[in-house]
Parts: sequence; C-alpha cells; structure tokens
Amino acid sequence: MLTVTEQIPYEPSAQRSLSRTWARVVEGHRGASGGRALVRESWTRSASADVRADLPGAPLVLAEDALATECEHADWLPFAFRAVDWQGDALRTGHLLSLFDAHGRMLSCRGDPHAREGLARINFRAGALWTESAAGTNGPGTALATGKAVHIVGAEHYCEAWHEWHCAAVPLRDEITGEILGILDISGFRHHAHPHTFELALALATLVQQMLALRESERRFAVMQRAAEMSARYANDALVAVDRGGRVLFASSNAPDGLRPGTAIPERLRAAIANHVRAGSQLTDSSDVRFPLADDVGISALSHLVIDGRTPVGACLLLRGGATPCESDADEERAATIAALSRAPTMAAAAERLKIHRSTLYRRLERYGLHPERSLDTH
Repeated sequence: MLTVTEQIPYEPSAQRSLSRTWARVVEGHRGASGGRALVRESWTRSASADVRADLPGAPLVLAEDALATECEHADWLPFAFRAVDWQGDALRTGHLLSLFDAHGRMLSCRGDPHAREGLARINFRAGALWTESAAGTNGPGTALATGKAVHIVGAEHYCEAWHEWHCAAVPLRDEITGEILGILDISGFRHHAHPHTFELALALATLVQQMLALRESERRFAVMQRAAEMSARYANDALVAVDRGGRVLFASSNAPDGLRPGTAIPERLRAAIANHVRAGSQLTDSSDVRFPLADDVGISALSHLVIDGRTPVGACLLLRGGATPCESDADEERAATIAALSRAPTMAAAAERLKIHRSTLYRRLERYGLHPERSLDTH
C-alpha cells in the first residue's frame, strides 16, 4: 500500500525532471537516476518485455461478444458497479473509473466524456489490454505486476503517449484465496492528478472488498445450511463441509480429527479440495472424488457441491472410510463388498462386517452396479 504520497511527482517541476530521466532510460542510458524505485523497476520490466516507448495505443484484445462474455463471468463486477454508482459526482471532472480483469483487460469504463474521448485515442477503452508487458508502466498494469495499489502520474508511464494522463489503481482480491480478481482504476488528465484521487480509489476498492466479504459470509452460510440438511439425512456417516478454498467449515462427530474446523489440514489435501470445488461448474451436483494425502494414500468421498449462481462456493463431503491406498482402491473396495455380501445373511450384517453404515453400503452397491440376490434379507 502506498503511503508516502509526497514522493509522487504531482508538481510540474517534478514532471519536467522526471521527463529528462525517462528520456535517458528509453535511450538506453544505464544508471540513469531519478524517480521512484517502483517506477524504475516497472520501466525495467517494460523494456525487458520489448514494449515500445513510442507505442501509440494499447492492443485491443476483446471483441464486443467476447467482452460481454468476460463481464458475465466476472461475478465480482456487479459489486464494483455498485461502488461506482455510489461515488456520486466525484469523477465527473476529467476522470474515468475503469475496471480490469485479472489478465489486465479492461471490462468497463465510465466517467467524464471529455476524458473518455482523450483516453480512447490510446485505446484506454473496454476490450484493451493494459498489462505492463503489453502497454508498459501504467496504473492497472503495474498494480497487477506488483499486487499493490499504485498511482502512476505523467512521465512515470513508460510509453510517451500516456504522459498526458495519470492513473490510480487498486487490486481487488478474492476474499478466500487472496488472488487478484481485477483492478479498480481512476484515470484522468495529468494536471488533475492529486493525492485525493488515490485516496478515492482506495476508498472505493475498500467498499468493494467489504461487499465481497459480505457475499462470502452468505456463501459460507449456504454451505453450512447444506451441511445441516445432509447431517440429518446421513446421521451415521462422516460428513465434512468445506469452502471453495478447501477450508473445513463443519465436521460431523465421526469425521477424522484432522478434518475439523480450525485444524491445519495438509496443504496438498486442502489444495486438492479447493481445485475440486473450483472445477465444480463442470461436474454434476454429486460425484465420487478422491483427494491425495501422500503419493500412494488418499481419501475417498461422495461430494455434493454448493453453487451460488454459476459459482461453486463449497462442498459437503461424505467420507468413505479412512485414508486408503490409491492403487486399485476401487477394485479392492468392490471385492470387499462382494465378499461381505456373500458371507452375510442380511444387509445389516454385511454393513457391520464392512464397518460402515447400511446407507453407505447401499450407495456403494449403486456405485459399483452390484445387485445382491433377492433372497438376501434386507433387515
């Protein structure tokens, strides 16, 4: 987080000095001094990416249809729009508020028509790519590269065509994973640059993060509700509810000690659960899954996903036994089930022999396509 705003070159004299430094840098003079370390490092990255200092505009990478699709998939975007709507008249004079995805592509741009017209000349518009590797040092791109809030003013931009502008950009992060979801940026004419612009960008980003945190609480509640319903239905089975980060929210009394809220589950297992939930949009509501504990040991479960709109937000896992060998696990479980059925007079006795509840045995029969003889008493 940027705190020393007086280091930012707002004043014309500071800009003139920085312009001379910038000229020496783009001409290839090594050791040119001046400017902030954050900016000099970004200039180095821009040069390493072969960005042209005389680039006339950022590349357009999203056509209208593709842009609409990306906006639809960015489920954080409505909260950012709400924050934009609440900011009132703060951006009507010479500024735009823009939103970018985690790939640096602009999804939306609103604000002063005069500023919009001027910035459109350098393709600062929806559908354009503003990563450092594509457009050199700039607010959104440098915020993505550093993971920090930045304010890039005038000649701090690597490309000369951007020197007329300033941009204050703040990353928006996933409340569960910490990954960058996108960038909130306020850009405008360089002569309007002021610490208040950066402070406004920070305030709006904080507002968005608070709304995302509230949504995450609602999602966790939905997972807990599903867990309560399932724990009543499968009272004798080990049940674990997880969020989309793979963290345990709820565990039934017969769940393993290592899979309980507040316990530090193995990172490999947590990551595997998180990846399973994240891929949930390609899965059915319930599916058989296996999570690795070690190279040859894992945990099997029947996973019931919890979906919020299009987004998988967690899962309720009905565990099948303890940790078991991965190799031929299904074959071994099927063989053990057949053996128990052949030796037991009733389904209850077969379940007892297998040390599982009868409801778990029925699910196992369905999973393996087993149909015990009708003469087997089900009592």
